Amino acid sequence: MFEKCMANCMAEKIHLQLRNKTFYYRVELPRVNNKRRYKIISLHTQNYFEAKERIKQMVELEENFAKFKFFNEVIFQAC
Repeated sequence: MFEKCMANCMAEKIHLQLRNKTFYYRVELPRVNNKRRYKIISLHTQNYFEAKERIKQMVELEENFAKFKFFNEVIFQAC
């Protein structure tokens, strides 16, 4: 019960979901044709604190990738 409570209580802050004793990273994507879409990635762990650390690393990588993609678009559009 403790695991389920921790996952449900913290889900909105760090996008963490517990299913079948495995933690998942879950983020809602923009709607298409008024249908909800989600990005769900398994973290391959049953440990809550390890899952939090993996999510922090994933978010950091996504932010760096978004910056890189933006800079590439600016450079190629300037030519």
